[in-house]
Amino acid sequence: MSAYEKAQQGLALIKQAVVDLLEEHPAGLRNVDVASALGIRSDHEGKQEDYLSYSVLGLLMRSGIIVKTGDSVYKCFRFDTQDPSSR
Repeated sequence: MSAYEKAQQGLALIKQAVVDLLEEHPAGLRNVDVASALGIRSDHEGKQEDYLSYSVLGLLMRSGIIVKTGDSVYKCFRFDTQDPSSR
């Protein structure tokens, strides 16, 4: 298996873990909550903390699987139970 294939397989597993977690919390979770629950918190000392989970959440939003709710301070995410074709 190539490095690319390994990365894509890992990304698919992380994406599914995020979706599973959000399904368990229908009210939504903040990025920091997702990162903490999945054990992928970054230890970076700068402003770009938990960028892995933030990037995965962005990919899931772009594909219409989840939606962002709330304001930019809280960055809440929830599983989108609405059919994407109905939007």
